Amino acid sequence: MDSTVYYQNFKKIRKEKFSDTSIFLKIKSMLREGSFDENTRLFLESLANYFQEHKGITLRQLKALEKIEKVFSEYSEEEHKKWQKEYGDDERAVAIICANYYKLNPPYFSYLIDDVLNNPDFIPTKKQYQSMCENKYAKKVIRETYKDPVFKPGTLVQGRVNAPDCVKDKIATVISINDKPIKRAARGSKIYFVLPVGEQNVVECEERHLKKSKRA
Repeated sequence: MDSTVYYQNFKKIRKEKFSDTSIFLKIKSMLREGSFDENTRLFLESLANYFQEHKGITLRQLKALEKIEKVFSEYSEEEHKKWQKEYGDDERAVAIICANYYKLNPPYFSYLIDDVLNNPDFIPTKKQYQSMCENKYAKKVIRETYKDPVFKPGTLVQGRVNAPDCVKDKIATVISINDKPIKRAARGSKIYFVLPVGEQNVVECEERHLKKSKRA
């Protein structure tokens, strides 16, 4: 057979394609939740790109994906059981702090917030916990929440010039601290409730908006 004819016939043979969108979603889920070595991660990323470009993957690619998925599922189950034992009161307290922060700053981690805040038996995966509680913003919020307050309850303080109008330049008494979740991932964002002198209503402000009163 003429080599040109053979090549043309060969080109007409199409590889079987698997185009179920659940395959693509599975790849993305594995990339999001799994802890892989660099080569496996790069392979999965290239597979996701291939699926999008060619509207599916080949049988050979599918079998490779299934092998990775089998190892991943066994590893995930073992790791999650270990994590369930590690996830105690301290970790849950941190998760609640972060969930409250992200509830005030949507849309991040919306799929986790309700479970963390309203289901005391809920345990996020280790990957979910790390993503929500160990990023640079969450670390600032956690640090501000747990650090010792600059002013204790009963202290006489004064609102700084950059404070909200409800406390700006006013003398006030600190009533309570940390009664509400921190709203900003910034230094001095701990929440205070203070009572301005001569007023009847307690107002809310952040620590950074207060300074020690000269009357103290």
